[in-house]
Amino acid sequence: MVKKVQQIPLKTAKRAKQVLKYISRLNAFIYHISNGQLSNKWAGKYPIMILTVKGKKTGKKRHIPLIKVLKDNQPILVASLGGMPMNPDWFYSVSANPNVEIQIGASKTKYTARRLSKSEKVSVWPIVCSHYPDYQVYQDRTTRDIPVFLCEGKKITQDWKDWIELNRSRGCDRDELYTILLDEGFDTKEIGREMSRVIEVGFSESPKLFLPNAQKVDSDLVDELYTLPDFLNPTECDQMVEIIQSKSHPSTVVSDYGDKVDENYRTSSTCDLGVLDDPFVADIDRRICAIMGINSSYSEIIQGQIYEIGQEFKVHTDTFEGTAFEEHTKEQGQRTYTFMIYLNDVEEGGETEFPELNLVLKPKKGMAVIWNDLNEDGSINYSTAHHAHPVKKGQKVVITKWFRSKGAGEAFTKEPGEYLPNYTKIGFKKDKLDAQLFKKIEDYYAANEKNKKSERVEGGYIETLDSKESGSDLIDLPDKLKKEIHKSLRTPLQKWSHCKLTPTFVYGIRVYKTGTTLVPHRDRLTTHIVSAIINVGQNVEEEWPLVIEDNYYRDHHVLLKPGEVIYYESARLTHGRPQPLKGKFFANIFCHFMPKASKQITKHK
Repeated sequence: MVKKVQQIPLKTAKRAKQVLKYISRLNAFIYHISNGQLSNKWAGKYPIMILTVKGKKTGKKRHIPLIKVLKDNQPILVASLGGMPMNPDWFYSVSANPNVEIQIGASKTKYTARRLSKSEKVSVWPIVCSHYPDYQVYQDRTTRDIPVFLCEGKKITQDWKDWIELNRSRGCDRDELYTILLDEGFDTKEIGREMSRVIEVGFSESPKLFLPNAQKVDSDLVDELYTLPDFLNPTECDQMVEIIQSKSHPSTVVSDYGDKVDENYRTSSTCDLGVLDDPFVADIDRRICAIMGINSSYSEIIQGQIYEIGQEFKVHTDTFEGTAFEEHTKEQGQRTYTFMIYLNDVEEGGETEFPELNLVLKPKKGMAVIWNDLNEDGSINYSTAHHAHPVKKGQKVVITKWFRSKGAGEAFTKEPGEYLPNYTKIGFKKDKLDAQLFKKIEDYYAANEKNKKSERVEGGYIETLDSKESGSDLIDLPDKLKKEIHKSLRTPLQKWSHCKLTPTFVYGIRVYKTGTTLVPHRDRLTTHIVSAIINVGQNVEEEWPLVIEDNYYRDHHVLLKPGEVIYYESARLTHGRPQPLKGKFFANIFCHFMPKASKQITKHK
């Protein structure tokens, strides 16, 4: 006999619903700003995902934490509300606006949410309850049939296929087309098939790497081999050398077929650099994964090597074969990419030679060498065999991180903006605004400070713990002043970015309020490629830095004083102000440009 769970009275349910609403908002906020690192489990046990949907009445974006339920890697939304007699508010929003976004960890994906019929629900309900057993308790508690939605990738219709074919035939930029389709909410695999480019489906069908500041080695034998100067700066290299020297031990060689290995084959010292006990090593590990655009679960921990005079590693590949393959690939699969960094300049010797490619690389402090160890069909590319030549004078120290063919979740992590070309080496630069122009802006701000209006920024990037109040106000600028700002900034931005620019937007003077955060984000691909931020004025108790990631995925804390401006590649680089503003206000002007394009995309009708 099944014990009936007591139903929740309507009056009690309404009060509980309001409490849950505020708890959910805080949960979603913390999850969002931490990229899923915090507030990511319900009851300390059940993983959470964040649903983003436009409100039915307001049209504003709402963020709702839900128990993470997946069926064949497709999210399932369960409108349980703890078994209360009414549906949650988001149920009506999703029903009215089925184009939703799901955030799992740092990854965000767009879907179309389709409510399942009763017969479909029956087939998935065991899966739902396996993720969270209390869903059955909730269903027993209420007389309503708890609605369930399946999140599906949006299919590309024939008219969109025709649009793709038209713009591809006209020679339009493929990445721009991809971005437009992604913004429309189409499934990434669908886009990949239509664009002849498969995204995020694993290493067997991997896209080519996109590495800012890297130089590709031109070879018919190896499709992906790059050098990347200055990935680590001199200070970082020296710090890493010190760590390796304190942990190293004689290197070993894995035999491919279980036979004895020549003890002179590899004569270096080595060490495994764990990432959990050292924040510095952990950050280097994060940056390598980020610039590769590969999920860290598809990688090994960083390994360090020291070569003294006379020491070498004879010709070898980094892959596993024979008995070594069976032993070392059960969990993570075969090695795919190698990411090696020279930590010092070697006085003499120590070169890395790829004999099949007729390529010899001299160690250069901070430079990374990256290559794909496999062919497109997954077989070993023996042309990547390489020889670490003996050191003749001095010492050689390197670190290496290998990537594997298996891991948890999607292999590739880069967002569309990260596939934009980098126009500058670092990605941002501080400067001073023209003094006369800044005086005009200051005077206008002083005269119109009382005319500011509450602002709700699209995308929900400006947040405050008090969700009833907006985190910023906006003071409109006259068109004449907007044009003057664009004109004044255009020349230095063109000189800095080395490309001709077309003005797009100057929004006005944004005034951030006490307790506000600007969630780290990348700007719009359609209009915000090269941008500038002008500090108009501030009254703060503590400095409120702009945290911006450079083209090497290093974080920088940039301080702007009134009259100063920062140029930055806004759609490529993650930037924000994640710490709450301590002070009365912080006023900025944002100015945006697009590179001039020779081939304009035809809009979809």
